[in-house]
Amino acid sequence: MSIALIVIAAIVVLAAIFGFRSRPSWWFLRERAPDQGLWHRLYTPEQMPVTLSALHAISDAFLLRQDDIYRLRPEDKLLAIYRAAYPSKQTPDSLEFEILSKILMRQFHVPESVLAQYNDPSVHDIVQLCLKSGGA
Repeated sequence: MSIALIVIAAIVVLAAIFGFRSRPSWWFLRERAPDQGLWHRLYTPEQMPVTLSALHAISDAFLLRQDDIYRLRPEDKLLAIYRAAYPSKQTPDSLEFEILSKILMRQFHVPESVLAQYNDPSVHDIVQLCLKSGGA
């Protein structure tokens, strides 16, 4: 019976480790309280649908939970979110950035040439690009 408990405990530990690793960027935001009012103060009601879509695009690309969009702050740098998930100083594989770029080009019609001008954009930069490019 004790072997069964050890096997079950090992399965639980492995599941927990996999669960945390499947959304590693979440650690960047874990201790922040959501602040929906912040985004509503920064953008007009007409801009909010595009703003929310842009925040969801960032959330999707960086494997954040959907309810974390209000934990993002305008000054957050995308590379800082990435480094929270992958602290190694080696060159990033940049899959998150590639996914976000594709979403921005396809859904928001942001030109690739405009995206190439940003080395380390903030969340605010991404929202502004989406608003300037005609929205979702």
